[in-house]
Amino acid sequence: MTVLLVASAPFAIYYGTEARMYSLVMLLTACGFVALDRAVRAPRVGNLVAVAVVTSALLYTQYWAVYLLATVAIWLLWKGWRPRADPAQRRRMRASFVALVVGAITFVPWLPTFVFQSRHTGTPWAAPANFAATINAVTGFTDNQATLSAAGSNQGRLLAVLYLLLAFLGLFGVARDHWHVDLDIRTRPRGRPVAFVVAVTLGIAVAGGLVAGSGFSDRYAAVVFVPFLLLVALGATTLGDARLRSIVLLVAAVSGLAVGVQNITTQRDAGHEAWPRCSRPAPGPATSSPTARTSWVPPSIG
Repeated sequence: MTVLLVASAPFAIYYGTEARMYSLVMLLTACGFVALDRAVRAPRVGNLVAVAVVTSALLYTQYWAVYLLATVAIWLLWKGWRPRADPAQRRRMRASFVALVVGAITFVPWLPTFVFQSRHTGTPWAAPANFAATINAVTGFTDNQATLSAAGSNQGRLLAVLYLLLAFLGLFGVARDHWHVDLDIRTRPRGRPVAFVVAVTLGIAVAGGLVAGSGFSDRYAAVVFVPFLLLVALGATTLGDARLRSIVLLVAAVSGLAVGVQNITTQRDAGHEAWPRCSRPAPGPATSSPTARTSWVPPSIG
């Protein structure tokens, strides 16, 4: 189910066709969840090394991974040092936390560059986020990222409703029979850590942006895209009737593809308008070559 949801998600389709790092972030996040799940079940050397390697790769790929990894570290610390927890479970959680720290240490050589960039670069075209951005980031997964300034489509709105409803069921829902779902206010054990990662990561990120005055864009939430869809898939499992579950997943997939197909027709930059200018003769004194052209390259290409 998760594979179907990811493959049909407009967010994944859009960034899967770009050279930017966001598709790599999604892949690394998925690998990280698999590595961490294996490490907390069986903290063998290979599993712990995988956690450390993915941690390092995420930090060097997107800075927002700091918020994701901080959230995971908080969860591991809580589970690893709870007095009432099973001793074997605490040892596994502590070992996974150490692997996470080892991976984070590899980022130390890059810290001077990170500090310089945080002081002198950023997103001056974007305003700092407010806490409504935590919802906007999630609903942004259902939009065509090339037309974020335009009104969303009906298919995107339908997909957002399905995502949020299924995520809610993934956290609170328990299937009683084929046609009934009970709500557990204490939350489901399987959905609890995933929901924690999504909510706390976005909360910390927005709070950090407000403090630092840094800009925000929906695409930065790529670090929680895979965890969020895992929660959505958990919600789909609460639908006990296989036919109903198939219909809901089919509607979600078709809606996602309907939005994602817009990537084929939506022009993403102004290169098609600016490129003809490159073939015009350069202004100024005539040169010895009648074929002299300007060397100007549009910013969207350079």
